[in-house]
Amino acid sequence: LAYMAHHDSLTGLPNRAYFFERVHQVLKSAQRNQRRIALLFIDLEKFKVLNDLYGHAVGDLVLQEAAQRMLAAVRETDTLGRVGGDEFVALLPDLFEESDALRVANKISDTLKKPFRISQIEYSLGVSIGIAFYPEHGDDERALAKSADIAMYCAKSLLENNICVFSSEMRERSSFRSSSPD
Repeated sequence: LAYMAHHDSLTGLPNRAYFFERVHQVLKSAQRNQRRIALLFIDLEKFKVLNDLYGHAVGDLVLQEAAQRMLAAVRETDTLGRVGGDEFVALLPDLFEESDALRVANKISDTLKKPFRISQIEYSLGVSIGIAFYPEHGDDERALAKSADIAMYCAKSLLENNICVFSSEMRERSSFRSSSPD
């Protein structure tokens, strides 16, 4: 029961609640030990079209395979979770360089760009990834998640298969957009 309460039933990955408990724990450790961490928000592009064309059963199989591919792309110390639909998150503790997180994000992107083959169907997805770093982009799980989410939407706005690292300019553009009447 505990496993079922903390894990996504489709992919077996930590669910939103359990994942963000892990983020909270890792942040405490990072604060205590003055370490950097990265949070990646990962969105599968063209997934809704896949579901509409081939049905949810095929979509579920693609999500399961996508999860396995991403697990193979992250480091053993990283945590990967599914937070809903076609959105995933990755927590990368103990980073030394920003390039370490970019390397992991590129591995995730590369593995998800390869076509998925389910029965007679071959389908290619795109991926958008937003990255935020502690302590630069947030000092708690909520602020860090907001920054990674904003960066992911920046990546989405640049079309598919993009990776964006959060910057304060993104927050300003995001705030401006959300307050506009459109």
